[in-house]
Amino acid sequence: MPYITPLERFAQQAGVLTSRREDIQDILETRFGLVPSSVSDRINAIDDATELKTLLIQAVTIASLEDFETAIAPKA
Repeated sequence: MPYITPLERFAQQAGVLTSRREDIQDILETRFGLVPSSVSDRINAIDDATELKTLLIQAVTIASLEDFETAIAPKA
């Protein structure tokens, strides 16, 4: 197994985050049309791969864009 430098590992993780963000956006646009910039900004602010995976699944299964907006709203 080849050695992966910390920089390479960071680049891989950044690529995963970017890919998941793009996938979420694509799914929402396909299902609901134009995605408000507030939703896009919130998605792009998330740096947790696990949270993005959860949102990806929700983007596929959630009933409406409004429900998705509620799901990603910052918790008070």
